[in-house]
Amino acid sequence: MTISEKQFKEHYLVGFCGYSNEGAINKGTHELVAEILTTLAMECDVAGYRIMAVGGYTNSGINRILRQVCTDLNIPLAGITSGKCYDYPCWDSVDYLKVVGDNWGDESANFVDALDILVRIDGGKQSYAECDLAVANDKITLQYDYIDGAFVAS
Repeated sequence: MTISEKQFKEHYLVGFCGYSNEGAINKGTHELVAEILTTLAMECDVAGYRIMAVGGYTNSGINRILRQVCTDLNIPLAGITSGKCYDYPCWDSVDYLKVVGDNWGDESANFVDALDILVRIDGGKQSYAECDLAVANDKITLQYDYIDGAFVAS
């Protein structure tokens, strides 16, 4: 961890959730994540904010792609996850890390609460639950599903 929680909260926090396994990642996912982060980074820069991406810390699925895009775009990256992540390969470095609980989903309320915006790209039960929680807490959500070979905003 290279920044404090106070410094973490000073950023415009953009969370990403979606499939965690490699087989579920669709063509164009990398480009979609890059487009979203590039657009939000430009808007935040104009408004005087610094963007930070937030994911689940494992180095697979949407989180692996998020790590690659953040590295390419020089966007800081935070992980909010459960201790279950340590059963899997994790990112080699992160600007901020918060581990909550022992099982997948234990971190969901903390993850959503920290964010200014949540982006779901496909995903399973936990991703949909996090989006429902974000909507219930008046968070901005962007949701995309892969349908007939393309991402569609839902």
